[in-house]
Amino acid sequence: MTVPNERAAGMASWLPPLVRPEGTDHMRLCDSAYWIATKGGTETFNLCNTPVWEQAYSQLLGRISSDEVAITGVRDDGQREKIAGYRFANIGVLYPWSDNVLSDDLHFSDDPYLCADAYLDEYHWQRANDRLQSRRGIRWANLMVLKSDILRWWPFVAPDAEGVRKFSPGGKTAAAPSHQRQGAKSAAITDAVAAIYPDGVPSFEAKQTRNAKLAKWIKEKTGLVVSSSSLRDWFRAHP
Repeated sequence: MTVPNERAAGMASWLPPLVRPEGTDHMRLCDSAYWIATKGGTETFNLCNTPVWEQAYSQLLGRISSDEVAITGVRDDGQREKIAGYRFANIGVLYPWSDNVLSDDLHFSDDPYLCADAYLDEYHWQRANDRLQSRRGIRWANLMVLKSDILRWWPFVAPDAEGVRKFSPGGKTAAAPSHQRQGAKSAAITDAVAAIYPDGVPSFEAKQTRNAKLAKWIKEKTGLVVSSSSLRDWFRAHP
């Protein structure tokens, strides 16, 4: 999300746990850039420090433009499709957490530019996400890349889920306290329920089956491990 720096400082605390490029499915473009910028969660940086984002996106877009990282996006008709890598060669970028201003050359150009957003939650993601757009509108939204491609080129070793580092706007880091981890787990369960059960959990589905699906989704998407008791408590709080 491109916002003024004074707002970015407050919004940065909303970042979800680091997404690991594990498995054969896709991950959000912004998550892959965050993975690269933090070297797999082993380094910290000021989230408002645009040059760090520039370096991460430069590496990422270089691999995409040479077709070494596959990327897909959603057209305006709702269909997801693979996007040719050359479209990302030497492309203009609006970076996350920055107050950089779109130049007139890009703003009035027919050529697309990348609007790089930061994932906050599913609600915001459906309204503001990584996208290729031009003055004529959005060409592809919800940009995603293959996890296996990201892991191939940036095989960093991430901290364990219980020790996922929190990155503050000032670049300070610490192992997340238990109450923060619980908040992250609750947010992850909310996202998992919305993704797997958009119309609500069927009344006929066994709790054990439901919990297994949710735990698997959360582990794959965020790296967090949620227990049956955490899921039970979440459903009690969200009847």
